[in-house]
Amino acid sequence: MGKLVSVVIPCYNHEKYVDDCLSSLMAQTYPDMEIVIADDASSDHSYEKLKEWEQRLCRRFSRVVLRRNEKNQGITKNLNHMLRLCRGEYIKPLASDDMLFPDAVALLEAFAEKSDADIIFSNTVSVENSFRYAQLEKRKFTCRYKQNPPQGRNLTGLLCAGNYISAPGLMIPYRTYKKYGLYNEAFLFEDWEYLLRVSVKGTIRYLNAPTALYRIGGHSLSHFGRGSEEKKRHRMFHEHKKQMIQLYKGYASKEQMQQFFNTEAVSAMNMGDRVLVSQILDEMKKEGLEVSANNHMRLLLMKLHLYLLLKKMKEAL
Repeated sequence: MGKLVSVVIPCYNHEKYVDDCLSSLMAQTYPDMEIVIADDASSDHSYEKLKEWEQRLCRRFSRVVLRRNEKNQGITKNLNHMLRLCRGEYIKPLASDDMLFPDAVALLEAFAEKSDADIIFSNTVSVENSFRYAQLEKRKFTCRYKQNPPQGRNLTGLLCAGNYISAPGLMIPYRTYKKYGLYNEAFLFEDWEYLLRVSVKGTIRYLNAPTALYRIGGHSLSHFGRGSEEKKRHRMFHEHKKQMIQLYKGYASKEQMQQFFNTEAVSAMNMGDRVLVSQILDEMKKEGLEVSANNHMRLLLMKLHLYLLLKKMKEAL
């Protein structure tokens, strides 16, 4: 008999995807699970969808908690509220637009029981917005990791350079939250900051098996469109990332910090945000960091007003 696993599902405006997410839970081969769901004041019919599922979930799982926030709390605060309700020894976070393979919880729990890890992550696959869980047996998938990613201890510098750990594949022992605390509500990127925090003294292990299907597209928190409001949101994201990385840069090499800022510069160029590009270059200069050769070329193309045009042509091919 395995340990109780708490699946925590924060939901916000995912009416179109709730059926797929919960169908993937019902299909789990692992028997001992509780489900904790919190709708964060969705403006669509997400909560009504969840209520339609409540009785089916109660018949299948040992405990089901379904709550609705009267006001939008944001992902991090919502997650922390949910964690305080959990009784399981292991926590499986699951976005309400994502899905699990049928053996996901069983594989993760068995690996966790054999591991000394503070955090476990697995391989994942991405699917388009139109994907439905009923298509699972008819599709072939390409895994995110083609070879085993870095794992173990002393990963903080690598995580400063960029978060290479796929959040949909995470499982976290509840003892980790007791040891390191809950998510930091000051940051938008709650999973990245938590990985950084734990990596300073803890152990992160990789399970070489795909467990989750990650839906990509316009509904994603970090997906940006065009226009001045989107540029403002993108700048806010950069500021959150920069402040977060500042807390842990003492564990990173100069090369790793250069990688972080050069990646941020590419993101700003992709937005066509000359103001943010200039800001990031100033930040790099103050830190004594070098602009990559590829970014020098991108900056030249941007100066000539050719960068976005060539990017669109490349995407169209």
